[in-house]
Amino acid sequence: MIPYDTQFDPPAIVLPVTIGGVVHRRPRIELSALIDTGADITAVPELLVERLKLYPVGRLQLEDANAVKTVVFTYEANMAMAKEPVKKMEVIVTPYPFAILGRDWLSDYYLLLDGPGRQFQLSTSVTS
Repeated sequence: MIPYDTQFDPPAIVLPVTIGGVVHRRPRIELSALIDTGADITAVPELLVERLKLYPVGRLQLEDANAVKTVVFTYEANMAMAKEPVKKMEVIVTPYPFAILGRDWLSDYYLLLDGPGRQFQLSTSVTS
């Protein structure tokens, strides 16, 4: 089990990920990524767009919890966790210094949350 990250209030489920561009495979940046089961799409820090030379590949209309709609660009990026294959993702940007892993990323994994124990488990197969 992986402990929740207590730097967030309340503590959150966070993993280290590596992000790189699709066209330019170097550099790659390792950073923390918050798993957000309520997010439809994965987001990367805005400051990485220029640094990783990410190119816009589309546009998407987002709607927040207050029903405010915003049109944003989407970018392709390569993302990987330790010991997992690289996954090409269509992502949006966020002003936060960490990535946000949405349900599009989470769809390949089983996530077991132990809220009272403030720990979680992520795997590619059902665990007991």
